[in-house]
Amino acid sequence: MQFEHSSRNYRNTADKLIAHIKAEIEESEGRTEWTRVNLKTLRSFPIDGLKLSWYPAPDDSKRSRMKGQFLWDHMSCTDDDVILIAESEWNKDLIELKHDFEKLLYTRCPIKLMMCGGWSDSAEIADALGTYAKDNCHNFGPGEVFVLFCVGWVEGGKRVHDDVFRWQVPGEVCRNDGRKFSFQSDWE
Repeated sequence: MQFEHSSRNYRNTADKLIAHIKAEIEESEGRTEWTRVNLKTLRSFPIDGLKLSWYPAPDDSKRSRMKGQFLWDHMSCTDDDVILIAESEWNKDLIELKHDFEKLLYTRCPIKLMMCGGWSDSAEIADALGTYAKDNCHNFGPGEVFVLFCVGWVEGGKRVHDDVFRWQVPGEVCRNDGRKFSFQSDWE
């Protein structure tokens, strides 16, 4: 079974991801706990019944902890597809958010998730990141979905006020039809 590459499926999968995060994420305190909780939540997200692997691997060994992230905080993939990449920023500094968000801009992937802590001004953050994307990246893959998930805060023992913003790149997905890729020696 393979992941269906269509704008409709990207949107539906993003909606399922949002519902999953709202239902499964746990409260956390501090940067280390924030990252652990977010990664646990993302690893538990089932994508179309596919067998997934993740980066970083859910390994709590000393070597894994020392290794740290490679490029993104999280990646869900099959043997032949990267389906979800995510950045998770605990710091509420807009410069830090833009730094992490920029990693999502330059990656070809169906679903790109930016998670940040609850803000009373989440709409302003969404506008700032949207403007940043428009000013700094001029090519997006058709159908790709960007999700900004601002994790709410705790009131009365319950997490409340999650703010979610999404944008889907217009157009339909165009996948390689299996023809051989080959460079030409002469460009005519």
